[in-house]
Amino acid sequence: MRIGYGLRFGEVHVTAPDPVGIAVWLPSEAASMTTWREVLAGGIGLYRAVGADAIARMTQVSRHNEQLRREHAREPYWFLSILAVAPDHQGHGHGAALVRPTLARLDRDRASCYAETTDRSVLPFYERLGFRVGAESAVPGIDLTVFPLVRPPAPG
Repeated sequence: MRIGYGLRFGEVHVTAPDPVGIAVWLPSEAASMTTWREVLAGGIGLYRAVGADAIARMTQVSRHNEQLRREHAREPYWFLSILAVAPDHQGHGHGAALVRPTLARLDRDRASCYAETTDRSVLPFYERLGFRVGAESAVPGIDLTVFPLVRPPAPG
């Protein structure tokens, strides 16, 4: 659903010539998913696939992460909603290649970038790209820690 959301309301980039990685970008005005936008992006299919309990957990995480975005991101910004590379292709520069062109555009436009991760091991990757790691934040009622990541536009 998040890929469908990116196709409808933002941008989706994939590696070429082989699709081993994907980045989904959302402008700040589309970063918070409304119910109607979720439906348009395929939310009903997701609900059918995973069920009400999983959707309730996803909603709880989403609300928590939206609060983090409100606290850390300053508009205008672009939200890196998804950055994923197939496991057997990680560590070969695909993730950086997916995000660097957009980060360069954001620098020219003087816009910041916001992302988040639950994987502590990828924090050095984001730091190399200029992201500042915020304090870890536990999602209430769920055993999940989120790290907010903010990248201001590069000087110049």
